[in-house]
Amino acid sequence: MTAGTRTSYADGKAMIALTGELDMYSVKNLKEELLDFLGGHRGALSEVHVDISTLEGMDSSGIALLAHLQKKTNEMDAKLYLHRPSRKLRKLFELGYLDAMFEIID
Repeated sequence: MTAGTRTSYADGKAMIALTGELDMYSVKNLKEELLDFLGGHRGALSEVHVDISTLEGMDSSGIALLAHLQKKTNEMDAKLYLHRPSRKLRKLFELGYLDAMFEIID
């Protein structure tokens, strides 16, 4: 299964919902789509909320995508939040010490 997204923007907050699997097959197109979305709100963003509750899986490409989103968000002087990771993804973040890199909200 490939990854999908839903995006919205209101009052300085970007909302991104990711579904499916973030893997090397889906990340390339998804990265372009998300960077275009964020770029369209440059200067107006204060927060970027990424709902990962319905992600079924993620490989290192998916982690790299989230890290890139974190970097771009920081460059825009905004804050990135990851919402509701599954137990499986939470464990992945803990084992890789990624929970220290990202602001995770349950």
